[in-house]
Amino acid sequence: MIARRILYVDASFNNITEESKISLYDKDIGKLDTLILSKPTNSSEAEKYGIVYACLYSQINDMNGQKVHILNDNSGAVQNNKILDICKNFNLTLSWIPREINEIADKGTKLANNIKEHDIKVLELFYDLMINKCSFNKIPIFIKEDTDEIPEIDKIKNILKNAIRHSKLKDNTLVSIGEVGKYLIKNNPTYTYPSLKKELEKYLNDFQIINNNFVKIV
Repeated sequence: MIARRILYVDASFNNITEESKISLYDKDIGKLDTLILSKPTNSSEAEKYGIVYACLYSQINDMNGQKVHILNDNSGAVQNNKILDICKNFNLTLSWIPREINEIADKGTKLANNIKEHDIKVLELFYDLMINKCSFNKIPIFIKEDTDEIPEIDKIKNILKNAIRHSKLKDNTLVSIGEVGKYLIKNNPTYTYPSLKKELEKYLNDFQIINNNFVKIV
């Protein structure tokens, strides 16, 4: 089975200093990268820089043999067509998560820079080539406007998928519904439901219930 690697990414923009802070948390090794950039001009662009940095990070750290999944709490960046195209070309996947689950990466945006200036320059150059110069051939002509809004039904499905991914054992495809519930209570207390099993059954195209006690992502 291909090993799974989760990269949490967050970013912030300071209107006074006109600087952005990007943070990447590599959960598997407990590594937190923090970068200070001058190129992004707003928070949405800073979030996109963060995701692009995760793509570079996966290559620099030779993760080609792993299934790398990037998590970010800005829906506009996660849904951006150019960003999705870059991730696809690097064979990476990308998902939105609620801000409260991105706590460690969020804290990283408040810390000092710990990345070499050379690596920051590489990121800025790569971003400029891939986003501003549209280097990939399959970039759509019409790009959807960035938005921080995401449909409520998609928010719920993303919350459930994230809980399932973090509740299952590494080599298992199934996870106990009870364990998923425990994860939600601990990590996403703002999300409430009368019955987790009934909630999962609302999305039969996304989740499969096994023997009434287990669930897997379709």
